[in-house]
Amino acid sequence: MAWWHKVVAFPVKRACVAFAARVKAPSDGGGIIKLQNDVQMCGYQDVQVMWEMVRISEMELSNKPKKRKRLLWRLSAWLHRSSLQ
Repeated sequence: MAWWHKVVAFPVKRACVAFAARVKAPSDGGGIIKLQNDVQMCGYQDVQVMWEMVRISEMELSNKPKKRKRLLWRLSAWLHRSSLQ
């Protein structure tokens, strides 16, 4: 049970909390959505240009392939467990 909690439940909970923190309802008065609306309502061109720079760089970061570090760790843990049996 501890394995399931550590491998499945905790990462899912962490992802949900991170997502909820970034995208709050506008009634909460915070979050990325409110910031985006504020920037779009702003009449200054330089603010909108900077927002586009942030948005594009965030999209580039999210499109980069992520390194798989845990695969070798899981393989070694599996080999260790199988050698103990």
